[in-house]
Amino acid sequence: MVTLKFTFTGNGSLGPYNLVFNLGNGSIARTVNGPVYTETFGPFSANGSIKIEQFQDLSITSGCELIVDADSTYQIDIKPIPLANFTVSDNQVCQGDVVTFTPSVQNPTSKYFWDFGDGGIGFNMIENHPFGIPGNFQVRLQVTDKFGCESVSSPFTIQVQERPVARF
Repeated sequence: MVTLKFTFTGNGSLGPYNLVFNLGNGSIARTVNGPVYTETFGPFSANGSIKIEQFQDLSITSGCELIVDADSTYQIDIKPIPLANFTVSDNQVCQGDVVTFTPSVQNPTSKYFWDFGDGGIGFNMIENHPFGIPGNFQVRLQVTDKFGCESVSSPFTIQVQERPVARF
C-alpha cells in the first residue's frame, strides 16, 4: 500500500484555487484560499494509477517530487515497493567462513546494498561475504528499483563462532 502527500503552492496570490483529484474511485474537489495547502491521500494499492486534474503549481511527493504546470492533467502510476527479503547459505558459521546472500526477488535493473553488520558492505545482487571475527552480526539488504522506490529488509542474524584449534 502507498500513501501520497500532495502539497499545493499558489503562484503568489492567496487564491482561490480549484483543485480536483481524480483518484480512480471518484473525484475530490477542493477550493484552496491561501498560499499553501497539503493533503494526504491513500493508501493506494501498488500497480494502480491515479489521475490529477485542474491545479496550479502542485508539488507531488512520494519518494520523489514533481512540479506540474497549471491547468494540466497528470496520471501518476503507483509502482510496487521492491521486496528486500533474502536467503542465506548458512546462519551459523565459523570464523573465516563465507556466507552467500541471495535476494528473494532478483531484478537486474534494481540496485542492491548489503550491510553485513561487521563493517563490511556489498553492492552485488548476490554476495559472498566472509566473516573474519566471531560474534552475532545483523545483516540488512536495501533494494532500490529503477523508479527510485526502495525498501530495507528486517535484520537477519548471522552467528559466527571462533574457529576451533586442533592441538596434539
